[in-house]
Amino acid sequence: MIRSVRIVGSAAIVNIVLGIIRLKIFAILLGPAGVGLAGLYTNLMALSSTVSGLGMGSSGVRQVARSNNDELRRSVVLKALWLSGLGLGVLGGGTTYFLREALAEYVMGDLQYAAGVGWLGLGVAASVAGIIFSAIPQGLQRLGDFARINVVGNSLGSVVAVGIIWQFGASGIPYAVICLPIGVAAVAAVTVSRLESSRKSRSDESIRSAFAEMLRFGGVMLFTSILTVGTMMAVRSAIAQRMGLDVAGYFHAAWLMSATYISFLLSSMAADFYPRITAAVANGADPGPIIQDQMHFGIVLAGPLVVGIIAFAGPIILLLYSTEFHSAAMILHVQVLGDLLKVLSFPLGFTLLALGESWKYMTVQLVWNLLYFGIVLSGLEQFGVVIVGVAYLASYAVSLTLTFFMVRGSIDFRPGCKLKLTAAATVGLATVVSMLALIASAIVGYVAGAVAIALLGAYALHVVSSIPEVATRRHIRRLMQIAKALRSKILNDK
Repeated sequence: MIRSVRIVGSAAIVNIVLGIIRLKIFAILLGPAGVGLAGLYTNLMALSSTVSGLGMGSSGVRQVARSNNDELRRSVVLKALWLSGLGLGVLGGGTTYFLREALAEYVMGDLQYAAGVGWLGLGVAASVAGIIFSAIPQGLQRLGDFARINVVGNSLGSVVAVGIIWQFGASGIPYAVICLPIGVAAVAAVTVSRLESSRKSRSDESIRSAFAEMLRFGGVMLFTSILTVGTMMAVRSAIAQRMGLDVAGYFHAAWLMSATYISFLLSSMAADFYPRITAAVANGADPGPIIQDQMHFGIVLAGPLVVGIIAFAGPIILLLYSTEFHSAAMILHVQVLGDLLKVLSFPLGFTLLALGESWKYMTVQLVWNLLYFGIVLSGLEQFGVVIVGVAYLASYAVSLTLTFFMVRGSIDFRPGCKLKLTAAATVGLATVVSMLALIASAIVGYVAGAVAIALLGAYALHVVSSIPEVATRRHIRRLMQIAKALRSKILNDK
C-alpha cells in the first residue's frame, strides 16, 4: 500500500494541484454560472462515456489481474482491451454527436447548447479509450505507467483547457471540457502500444471470448456507473432548474473540492488494492488481513485531510475560487464527513467485486444513489443547497453499514479493535470539528481543527513509520520525534 501511495498518490497530488489552478482560473474568468455550465457539460460527458464504455475499464483490471500468471491468457485479454478501447470509443463519440440536440434539450433545457454537446462526442470517445487503455497497466500493477498516463495526460489537457478559456471565455467551455480526456487518451495509447504483449496476434475467437467474459462482469459496473453519473446529472439539473446556475456552481465547486482532495488516497486504493485482493481471492488466500490493513491505513491517512477541509473550508474556497463561492463552504462542512465513511467502504466494495458477488455491489450502489437523490430532491427547496452535504453523509452511513454486513456474510470478516478504535476516534473528532465550524465562531473552528489535525497527524506518522520500508528513513524518524513531542505537549497542557 505504501508503494501505491508513493507512486499513484504522488501522481494524484500533481493532478490535484493542476485541478486547483485550473478551477481557480475558471472561477475567476467564468464565475459561478460558467462553472455550473462546465459542470453540466462534464457530467453529461461522463454519463455518455460510462454508457459507451460498458464497464470495460473495471472488468479489464479484474481480468488482467486474474491472468497475470498465464502469459497466453494475459496477452489475449490485453489485445481485447486495446480493440475495445478503440471500437467503443468511436461508437460512443459518434452516438453522442448524433444525439446532440436531444441531449441539449433534456439536460440543458435549451437547444442553443446543441453545438457544444456535439463537441462532447470527441471527449466521450477519448474518455472511453483512455479508461480502457489505463486498465492495462493498472491490472499489470505497473503503477509507474499508470501514474504517468494520468499526470502527463492531465497536464497537457489542463494547459490547453486554460488557454481556451482565457482566449474565448464562456463560449470555449465545451472545447475546454474535452481537453482533459483527449490528453489522457493520447498518453495512454502511446504507453499501452509499447507493451509487447498487447500487440501479439491471437485468434479472433480467443479475443471474442475474452471480450464476452469482460462484458458480462462489465455489465454490472456499467449499471452502477450509470446510476452514479446519472444521479449526479439529475441532482445538478434539479439545482440548476430550481435554484439557478449560480447555485449549481456552488454545488459543483464543493463537489469537486470533496472529490479532489481525497482522490490521491482513493486512486492509490484502486490502483493497488483491487488487483491485489482479486489475485488473493483467485489464489485461495484469506482476504481478511488485506482488507483490515487497507481500511486502517486509509482512515489514518484520510483523517487529518478531512478535518483540515472541515475546519478551513471557508479560506480554502476563497483561495481556490473567489468570494462569490462562499456558499460552497457550508456544503463542505458536512459533506466531507461522508468521505471518511467512503474511505472505509471503498475496500469493502472492491472485496465484493473480487469475490465475484457483483449483485451485492450493485445493490449497495443502488441504495446509495436512490437515498442520495431522494434526500436532495425532498429537501432542496426547504433547506437549500446545504442538503446535498447532508444527503452525501447519510447515504454513505447507510452504504458502509450495508457493505460491511454483505462482506461479513461472505467471508466472515470481523474488524479488529485497532481498526474500530481508530475509525471511531477519527469520525468522532471530525464530527466535533464540523459542529463547531457550523455553530461556533470561525476562530473556535480553526483552533479545534488545528488541535484535531495535530493529534490525527501524529498518529498517522506513527502508523506510517511502523511500516518497515519507511521506518529506516531519516526524515520519517525526525518527523516522529516532532510528533511525539507535540503529542506530549498537548496532553501535558490538558
